[in-house]
Amino acid sequence: MTLSKKLPDVVASLALVIGLAACSQQAPESDKAAAGTDVAAPSPVAARQAEFKRIGAANKAIGDQLKEPAPSAEIVRTNAAIIARLAPQVPSWFPAGSGAVAGEETEALPAIWERNEEFALRAADFARAADALEAAASAGDAAQIRAASQALGQTCKSCHTVFRAKK
Repeated sequence: MTLSKKLPDVVASLALVIGLAACSQQAPESDKAAAGTDVAAPSPVAARQAEFKRIGAANKAIGDQLKEPAPSAEIVRTNAAIIARLAPQVPSWFPAGSGAVAGEETEALPAIWERNEEFALRAADFARAADALEAAASAGDAAQIRAASQALGQTCKSCHTVFRAKK
């Protein structure tokens, strides 16, 4: 389906969402957070864990599709785009002082902050691999997608080996 064919559906969906929000008597959670009421911002540890879970879920969806005899190109493209969108943000998920925090479990090792330049380089490798996966998914070539998915996995492993505690 082309973008021009999808646009009326997107506009209709957006209008529905805006209409429902306008009719709601309760402020959306994002508004509560912005106003400083009822919703506490997640800690950096919880926030980054949630984002890595999104990356992991997207990566798993791609891997599951690659095991199928006829992988869904749409599922692969959608999830590759999620990873590519989140990958460049990884370094920002580790602000100074967000290592081991009382009451929160984290697998992030102190080496992330002690060797931050190396961590940033590995994160950049991950972002480039995510972009390559997204490009392969857009091209629709299963062999390219498999190779790009494996390369992405290697960037994950290279970072985890140095900067993540073993489970």
